[in-house]
Amino acid sequence: MTFAANYLDDSNLPAGGALSATIPGYPDWQATDNIAIYLVDAANIPENPTEADLVFFGAVPASGVSDTAVDIDADGIRAFGDAECVFLYFLIDKATNLSSVSVHKKMSLTFGPLPSNLQPPEVPQDRWWLSMLWQV
Repeated sequence: MTFAANYLDDSNLPAGGALSATIPGYPDWQATDNIAIYLVDAANIPENPTEADLVFFGAVPASGVSDTAVDIDADGIRAFGDAECVFLYFLIDKATNLSSVSVHKKMSLTFGPLPSNLQPPEVPQDRWWLSMLWQV
């Protein structure tokens, strides 16, 4: 699964919007195939990924034999909060058999205003040599 950006924030995923995910095509696509896309905390991937937050469920768009796009509701993703996460998906056939889990796509989520009270970094005198690394 691929996305237009490698991170999500207010500039590329506004509230009420949608995230377009491109799903790779597969040769045995059927019009009855569904896809379930999950959002998972990268630090706590469950043994069973279907226990994670489901952010999209629907039909695999025609024709699934080539790359196709699905739109994921932004509000479901934004509700996850600021995190390092992974998106993954399963394909589901008409007999409700699950495919193997997809290769995950790691993504940073940062929503809301940035802090305005950040100060410039300071290097303690006993660590002057660290500042020399920045000049190399």
